[in-house]
Amino acid sequence: MSESGSEEAEAEDKMEEEEDGGRVEILLRHGAALLQELGYTGPLSREEALLCSCEAGAECQLFTSLCVWLVSELKSVSHLVENVSPTEGPADSETFQLEMSGVMSELHCPYTSLTTGNVTSRLLEPANCLQLIVFLSTELEAARLLKKPTSEPAQHDEDVLHELCLIGKALGLPEISPDAPVSELMRELETKITKLSGTVPMSPPLFKVQLQPEQWETLQELHHSMLKEYECRMRMLVTRFDVTVQSFHWSERAQVSSSLYSYLHIIMYILQPQTWRMFVAYVSSLCSHVKTPQANQE
Repeated sequence: MSESGSEEAEAEDKMEEEEDGGRVEILLRHGAALLQELGYTGPLSREEALLCSCEAGAECQLFTSLCVWLVSELKSVSHLVENVSPTEGPADSETFQLEMSGVMSELHCPYTSLTTGNVTSRLLEPANCLQLIVFLSTELEAARLLKKPTSEPAQHDEDVLHELCLIGKALGLPEISPDAPVSELMRELETKITKLSGTVPMSPPLFKVQLQPEQWETLQELHHSMLKEYECRMRMLVTRFDVTVQSFHWSERAQVSSSLYSYLHIIMYILQPQTWRMFVAYVSSLCSHVKTPQANQE
């Protein structure tokens, strides 16, 4: 090979090394920033330690531990099936790379450096290892964003299950197990209510028209205007009733039944106006008003 040819080859090699070095530096900064955002506080949270572990690749136990953490976190917020086992030393590097290949296949990894070539030699280069960290980190970040937030999941489910069990008890259903899913209990309640509703004579629905979205909005506005007047009258009647009951509370006979007064307060507290959904569910029998004897005399 001529001297000029060797110089060109050396120049090309130098350019490739500079490109690889620049790529590694970019991936290193990106990967370290992503790990910090994900809440990782392990030994590879610093760029220097992360680069050192990626240079050793799949033979480094710290690097494989980081990958195992990312995969386990990803499984907790997604439907990922494949798993990666922790390694105990360089001897487990091939097994680790085989398992990671399955993860990459399931996640449809777009980076050919992580999906093509010899499976047991993909994670021996720093650039590929950093690319793996960045890919898993971005997948985990996206999965966390897409996961629906659940506010007070345990307490909320317990409260809902308790209320549904009370409804089931009132309907005569057998005792429900505390571990029963809410969806199963809802199906049982729906079946029981449908069965009981068929035995009760009901008049035809008062509202039979299929409304358009604009008409629903108009109906809701109309209901709100009627609701204000109804709520005002309801509260006035409840207040008058409360004042009347309190006026007799001083007597000895009323003091004996003071416990009933506490229940009365609870009933008045939970008394709420009808919702507009019930407004459209009225049946025609509700339009029939039976006059009292006093009204007939008038």
